[in-house]
Amino acid sequence: MADFQNFWLNVFCQVYIPFSRPFYIEPTNIVNVNDVIQRVSDHASAMNKRIHYYSRLTTPADKALAGFTTGICVIMLMGLLTLYCCYRVVKSRTMIYFIHHINDTDTILSTNNTNPVICPSAENGGHPDNGSMILFANDTGVQQFEKWWNKSRTVPFYLIGLLLPLLNFKSPSFFSKFNILGTGSVLYLIFLVTFKAIRLGFHLEFHWLIPTEFFVPEIRFQFPQLTGVLTLAFFIHNCIITLLKNNKNQANNAEKTEDHAQSLQQELDRERQWHQKAEGDVAALNRRIHLVEELDRTQRRLATALQKLEEAENAVDKSERGTKVIEKRLAADTRRKLVKLVILEGELEGTEERVEVSELKCGDLEEELKNATNNLKSLEAASEKYSEKEDKYEEVKLLSDKLKEAETHAKFAERTVAKLEETTDDLEEKLAQAKEENSGLTSDTGSDTK
Repeated sequence: MADFQNFWLNVFCQVYIPFSRPFYIEPTNIVNVNDVIQRVSDHASAMNKRIHYYSRLTTPADKALAGFTTGICVIMLMGLLTLYCCYRVVKSRTMIYFIHHINDTDTILSTNNTNPVICPSAENGGHPDNGSMILFANDTGVQQFEKWWNKSRTVPFYLIGLLLPLLNFKSPSFFSKFNILGTGSVLYLIFLVTFKAIRLGFHLEFHWLIPTEFFVPEIRFQFPQLTGVLTLAFFIHNCIITLLKNNKNQANNAEKTEDHAQSLQQELDRERQWHQKAEGDVAALNRRIHLVEELDRTQRRLATALQKLEEAENAVDKSERGTKVIEKRLAADTRRKLVKLVILEGELEGTEERVEVSELKCGDLEEELKNATNNLKSLEAASEKYSEKEDKYEEVKLLSDKLKEAETHAKFAERTVAKLEETTDDLEEKLAQAKEENSGLTSDTGSDTK
């Protein structure tokens, strides 16, 4: 299909000529001598191995689907068409102008479908016959085999268990070590076909339209299915010829490889320089990013500090307002307490004066009492002397009455003095408490002011 596509591109797309060159042709005529040639031989070789192996497997099934006679005719027609396409490709070299750095490669791999082919053989070398099998009701061997080996239910899971570990390999070079298995499989197919041909012989029967059990018909209307496999086969043949032509002179390949290695080394040096420069740029960007991050963190810390400062200023303002209110209240309380203290001091002074007056009265009463006592004593002496006189006796009674009155006055004065002393003590205690409250308010006012 690639050659067919290139043919139509050569016919209808002459404006853009580079598309007419297949990827396996070296672009020696459309680049400069000093330009590095992009080699795709390795990719083509790997792809050719896979497609060559798959095409060999699909050939018998395609013959069965296309028919024997129609298949041979299709092979001849596809060969002629491919020859014409190759002729057009070779002639297109004269139509391509000098263009730099043009390359078109196909990267999509595809295969045709395959169908199973059964080739039974007779035991004695004769024609194959049908066989029969007797299965008993109690026999479960075939059922167990079909249960554990089913191509649509169980076999895919077996393949998953086998292929899933292989898919985890990162390097594809591991699989290149198994290329010999493809060669071994091809050799096995050649040996099997040769062995069957020797054992069974060549059998050819002409059945033009009706298929039989063991032979394909000569003509089938599904013969276009063979064109895809034939296109792939001729494409592989062309690729193999190109590879063999490129590997004809190993010395030229070595020189090209050395030139390619030098160019790759130069590209590697440029990549290293660019990588070092990029690392320097990345380091500078990292430093700049680090500085920007530090600036962002500093700005966030500054914003946080300013917010805390505003909160502290608001708290200080509230505290100052509260302090002023408290000072006003304390000043008012202090004034009220000072007024009360002055009143209490005045009352205390009046009480002290009354106490002094009472003490003076008590002193006078005591002196009178002493005088009365002395008079009583003198009267007693006089009464003893003048006991006979009744007049003196009446005076003695009078003196004794006065003495009783004086004692009564003295007792009343003592009680008054005691009450005054108690009042004085209470006033002194109230004064001390008022002084303590005044000192406490003064200390609180000082601490709030600080």
